[in-house]
Formats: sequence, C-alpha cells, structure tokens
Amino acid sequence: MDISAVSAYLKSCRKAKSLTQLDVAEKMGVTPQAVSKWERGESLPDISLLTDLAKLYGISVESILSGNEKKDISLDNIGETLNAFVSEELFELIKNDFETAESIWNLTVTPDVFLFITNNQKIQLLEIIFTMPDYAVIIDDILPYLNNSQRQKLMRHILDCKDYDNIEPIMPYLSKLVKTEIVVELLENDAFGFLEEIMPLLSSDHRDMLIAHILNNDYDLDILDNFYSFFDKKQRHIISGLYETGGNECE
Repeated sequence: MDISAVSAYLKSCRKAKSLTQLDVAEKMGVTPQAVSKWERGESLPDISLLTDLAKLYGISVESILSGNEKKDISLDNIGETLNAFVSEELFELIKNDFETAESIWNLTVTPDVFLFITNNQKIQLLEIIFTMPDYAVIIDDILPYLNNSQRQKLMRHILDCKDYDNIEPIMPYLSKLVKTEIVVELLENDAFGFLEEIMPLLSSDHRDMLIAHILNNDYDLDILDNFYSFFDKKQRHIISGLYETGGNECE
C-alpha cells in the first residue's frame, strides 16, 4: 500500500465534497488532528472507519486502500489485490478459477480466499466445490471461514453423497440438532463404523438413540460392544439388562 497515494487521495476526496477537516472529524467521530494526519500520510484511518469514510466521500473502500490507483487484476497478484476487499471483477476471476479447475489441486487461488469474500460469494464457490470429485480435500481449510448455515449446507452435501468418511472434521462446528440429524442418517443406513468414529463428539442423548435403535430393530446386541467405552454408567446398566433378557426388556 502506498501511504502517500492514500493520503493524497483522501485529501482530494474531501475537497471534492467541499468539506473541511473539522467537518470530516465531526462526521467520523475523530479529532481534526486525526484527519490532518491521514492527509499528511502520518497515519491511516482505522479499518473500522473505512466503510463510513467511503460513504462520506462517495467512493469505495477498495479505492481508499489503493489510493485510487488502478491495477491490473489477475490471479497472479491475488494476495495483494484481496486486501480485505473483493470486487465483483476479482470475484469473477476467482469463480472462474474454481469452475475451470478439474480438481481442488488445480486451483490457482488458495482456500484463504474464503476469508475475504461475502457470504453470497461463499455459497457460489461451495456450489462449485460440490461438483468437484476431490472436494473433501478443501474441507478442513475452509471450515473456519463458513457460518452455521454454510456448514450445514456442506454437511447436507456430505450426507446426500453418503461420503460418511468426511463427516468427522466438520462435527465440532455443528449444533446438537444437526448432529442428531447425522446420527439418524447413519443409523438408518447401518453405518455403525462411521458412527463409532464420531462418537466422542456426540452427547449422551445420541448414545441413547443408538441403544434404542439396536433394540427396536432387532440387531445383534454385539454391535454395542464397539461403543461400550463411550457409554455412561446408566447406559451400561441398560445394556447389561438387554443381554440378560435377550433384548426384550430395557430395565
């Protein structure tokens, strides 16, 4: 970032709006001295002020950060270009990179791009990622940048595709309600092996669901042996009772 270019640009924007440094200071909730320092290149506006400052001057945040310098946008300089703001033009390049890549390994951009894009843009990229055969490769990297609904969308895709081996990484990010949906899905598909892998991330209620499912569907009780270490004292007592009665009672 060229600080001298930014300061000169801020000064020209203020004058274009016929505002004094005192006017800007009052509207932005800062001192006139702070505005003066911005325009002399001695400091930069706090990042929390950029959006309001851009609105005041009728410009974009991107133009402030670049000092209104026009740069050729390409994926080669994406790390420099992102800078906490993704224009529609840049996003189209990013989106095209995902659309034309035959696999996750062929992407030019890195998963960190999810840190800089909007929720709507994340949804667009997720839809493309879901069409890629090795989409699971990127799950761990993008999870921290997704919100709850986006994580649920990802989980729904995993369940629909029955890619159960990709469930574990996302489990810590999910609500109990969504975890219950996953348990139901795994039980209905007899995916006990995958259920065992995520058992440490489930609640006592989920383990009760497992016991009830085995009992109500006449499964071999030996299946529960694989989960025994995860059960609490009460659940172990129930299981012992099932063995004694042959599964006919749950006392």
